[in-house]
Amino acid sequence: MELKTERLILRPWKESDAQSLYEYAKDPDVGPIAGWPPHKSVEESLNVIRDVFNGAECYAICEKENNKAIGAIELKLNGQTDKEDECELGYWLGKPFWGRGYMPEAAKELIRHGFEDLKMSVIWCGYYDGNNKSKRVQEKVGFAYHHTCQEVPVPYMKFEFDKVFRQMMEEHQLDTVILLGHINPDGDAAGSVMGIAHYIHVVYPQYQVHPYLENTLDKGPKKMVAQDQVFDPFLLPVEERYGVVVCDTAILKRLAGREIYEKAEASIVIDHHASNEGYGDVNCTRVSEACAENVYEILDWNRWKKKLSEEKGVHPDAADYVYMGILHDTGGFARVGKATFHAAAELLSLGVDHDYVMQTMHSDTLHDLQKRGYLFSKVQRAVDNQVAFVIVDREMIEKEGISYEDIHSVSEFLRDCEDVKMGFTMYEEEPGRFRCSFRSDGKWINVNELLAPFGGGGHAGSAGVRKRTEDLNEFLEMILHRIEEMKK
Repeated sequence: MELKTERLILRPWKESDAQSLYEYAKDPDVGPIAGWPPHKSVEESLNVIRDVFNGAECYAICEKENNKAIGAIELKLNGQTDKEDECELGYWLGKPFWGRGYMPEAAKELIRHGFEDLKMSVIWCGYYDGNNKSKRVQEKVGFAYHHTCQEVPVPYMKFEFDKVFRQMMEEHQLDTVILLGHINPDGDAAGSVMGIAHYIHVVYPQYQVHPYLENTLDKGPKKMVAQDQVFDPFLLPVEERYGVVVCDTAILKRLAGREIYEKAEASIVIDHHASNEGYGDVNCTRVSEACAENVYEILDWNRWKKKLSEEKGVHPDAADYVYMGILHDTGGFARVGKATFHAAAELLSLGVDHDYVMQTMHSDTLHDLQKRGYLFSKVQRAVDNQVAFVIVDREMIEKEGISYEDIHSVSEFLRDCEDVKMGFTMYEEEPGRFRCSFRSDGKWINVNELLAPFGGGGHAGSAGVRKRTEDLNEFLEMILHRIEEMKK
């Protein structure tokens, strides 16, 4: 959809806008006052278009004369409320276009669209204290002051983990911290949880550290965890007073050990999903290829290296785990940018043995491959054969002994076929409840956007959803119909 004003066009973002986005978003006078850091490369701007500017009501602000993206404006649906008829307005504009009245002009049109076309009953907006330009825009378009939120974290700015962690432990007088990840953990969740656990263990020996992972951890990463000489993360910790650090978990309903989180004195959340709900006392979410990449960015590796002392040479350590997380969530460095390679290179310089960690990528037995071959024989195709998928129902599970781990990587294999644009799997984990995994290159179709109406999410190229339904064929048809609509 396109919206038009006297001088502007509001249209969906395109990947070809990356250069223009970088041109204006790299300016240090633009992002920080709105709560996000200046962009560092065209590549980063492209990732933002794919993973952040992918909302149903997110638009590029363009001048009519050239249709070039000069800013962004969005109605964030279901942003800070569960009510479907309320949303938040967010916006920014490139510095060369300040003072022309463009922002109020764009905001008035999107507000009109929200109330008249989307039938919103409430649209709200906020600004960080000191951002007087944003305040004036809101006053010009009719917003009225309601309240001030105190001590609001700025999630996209440089995050100093050590400072925030010490503050949490000292202010609440805690001596114990528990690390949590998502249900059915993968290599990234395990790498992030265990990496931070080992970091705290070395840098802050005065604290008790308890990482927790469900025993359903993927077989590959589990091989490294089994060699851990410090922690056994498969034991559910029992403590009275503690803080928690949550990793790689976008929404609370996917958190393993949620009861632990809810009883904590304080919490820190570190994530990389664009769909993160913003929960936790401090939430550090930055869209990237892997949560472990963000973990690398926020930890003080010089401090860790100085503190290693007697544990030096004992593996796996913090660097090994963080490297493992990056390795797994990028598909063995198949989906990376400069920042990812930089993190990997720095971790190798800290003593990571690539071959040692790479063993966690290889865990298939001959029997595993035979079962996967059976699954490939069940592949179906749709949408002009560009979409390939496999459905595993309870009958197949019981007859063939197919586990979710057997099908977990199939969607990626399908996606990587030369004649396939998107792959997905549907696994009936319990009667009438399907666990679905979707993979694409993020360009042909954004699977995060695809699954949003069904309560799912993730990234542009990798997303999932759990769906309870008595009519799988109806749900499948809804998915395929939405794909066709998005490709029009």
